[in-house]
Amino acid sequence: MKKQRILILMLLFAAYSTGYGQGLSGTAAAFVDVGIGARPLAMGGAYTALTQDASAVFWNPAGLASLNGRATEFSHVNQFGIIPYNAFSGAISFLDYHALGLGVLASGDTQLRETTMLLTYALNGDGLFPGLLSRLQLGFSLKYQYASYGQSEFDPSAYPLFSEQDVLNAQNAFSSGTASGLGFDLGLGYRLTERVQLGMTWRNIANTISWQSNSENYDESIPSRMVFGLAFRANRELTVSVDFDNSLAAGSPNRLRVGTEKKMFNYFALRGGIGQTLAANSSRDYAVGMGLYKRISGAMKTRLDYAFQMHAIANTHRFSFQLEF
Repeated sequence: MKKQRILILMLLFAAYSTGYGQGLSGTAAAFVDVGIGARPLAMGGAYTALTQDASAVFWNPAGLASLNGRATEFSHVNQFGIIPYNAFSGAISFLDYHALGLGVLASGDTQLRETTMLLTYALNGDGLFPGLLSRLQLGFSLKYQYASYGQSEFDPSAYPLFSEQDVLNAQNAFSSGTASGLGFDLGLGYRLTERVQLGMTWRNIANTISWQSNSENYDESIPSRMVFGLAFRANRELTVSVDFDNSLAAGSPNRLRVGTEKKMFNYFALRGGIGQTLAANSSRDYAVGMGLYKRISGAMKTRLDYAFQMHAIANTHRFSFQLEF
């Protein structure tokens, strides 16, 4: 059964399984979470408590509750120089306490093309709930995921990390078909103090993918994960964030991420981060990045971000552009 689901990506993610995208769908290749956005990944992926913009639809739906106005973001990465990922997100706040967001993530090629669409709602308790509950933010996302695979022959030159024989073996073991399913994410945010923000995301609370191939049909659940985050703003320029990624799937290791951001000159930011797998055969990866941000007029401002991720398989460049208005 596994051979009928895994494309050439299995060669990549089998080696990557102890890294960021560990443990989705019981295989190494289906709807792998590689992270979205250059700013979050430049901080090592420690972004659960920090997200307050359109990218919150991918990181923590509760983060949209901090949005004041409208925001859009586009992100691109060619993961390990092999797999292209393009993401778009947009969000709007309304009626003082509410926000809606939409996200689309598309990845792969004709061998495995995956699309995830998210619809997100967030509620801000500030001024709505009494007492300490006014610091609470709530959010949830409904996800639709679709994949098609095996629509063309493999081109060995497109997979330079692997030998031609590896590519041909994957081609011979592979069938064609489609997959689709619905999922649900829950997010929480809490402003502990003016400098400390807490966050929690429960991903894939319920998520089942139905696979249909030219040889068989079956259903498969994507395992849940709970990510706990803390963001500390030491001052207006320096922020430190920590995420603990707790996998709820047997055999999938937990992961700790730490990131920092230093703003300078009112338009520039330097970032760095590290991720560590908490397992006997642990892995560690590093990231650095920068951002340029500028207020154009009134509530309109832009941000251009870049991240460079260092991994044992291959290094990766990420780019993002955001507009708030």
